Amino acid sequence: MKKKEEEMVEERARDLLERYLEIETDLELRPQSPIPPGYPVRITDIQEVEQVAVNLRQEWGLGNRPIESLTDLLEKEGIKVGTISAPVSFDAITFWHDTTPAIIIRDGVPGDRQRFSMAHELGHLMVEPSQDLDGERVANRFAGAFLVPKEAALEELGVNRRRLDLFELHLLKHQYGMSIQAWVHRAKDLGTIPEREYRRIFDLIDERGWRTREPGDQIPPEEPRRMKRLVMRAYAEDAISASRASELLGMSISEFCQIEEGRHGGFPIEMCD
Repeated sequence: MKKKEEEMVEERARDLLERYLEIETDLELRPQSPIPPGYPVRITDIQEVEQVAVNLRQEWGLGNRPIESLTDLLEKEGIKVGTISAPVSFDAITFWHDTTPAIIIRDGVPGDRQRFSMAHELGHLMVEPSQDLDGERVANRFAGAFLVPKEAALEELGVNRRRLDLFELHLLKHQYGMSIQAWVHRAKDLGTIPEREYRRIFDLIDERGWRTREPGDQIPPEEPRRMKRLVMRAYAEDAISASRASELLGMSISEFCQIEEGRHGGFPIEMCD
């Protein structure tokens, strides 16, 4: 990003995190330690990321099943999640306040890309690569392994494939919430497909302009909900005033209600009455 864009993103992300922490203070909620003991795990080989991802899934009781809502999972485990409006050059960033991490993502991104960005940031939190490893490659590998563990990927794709069908990958995209492109990377990383098949698919994706938006029905973006719920809880219990609620939401109550009612099929929000 350009310097001004970077400064804008940081300012909006910090503002969101500050408001998030303030509502927890208003409700006298105890901070939760989101990083399990033993993490981040130091690795010296990128292949070790596979086991780190499996171990974290076990730590959080996920098994190998698809993650229905990554946003809800992260917030349940104590990691703050929020969205901000930002340039298309920005995907996600992690901020810290003392021992509390917050993953901030760009608003309006397709759900599969959004989920991979969050899992990528989670990789930065849970894995400490040695200096000779590329930290971004490590975080990407962790993201794929966390969203679709090796055992599940091989069960879905098979061990050795000469060719993958794009519609097959589209169906898996909707089952696991991970993009077609990420599935192709996953298949290559696990040795399921040869290099020529990997290149064939990405040449096709480039030729048809599918890098930023894949074809077919899209996965809707996930909605971070915990902060909004806390503000509404405090307001409903008269723990905060209407002006304080607006301040914490970062917008007027009427604007908040208009946005949320539009997002949720016109559901009547009591705090708007």
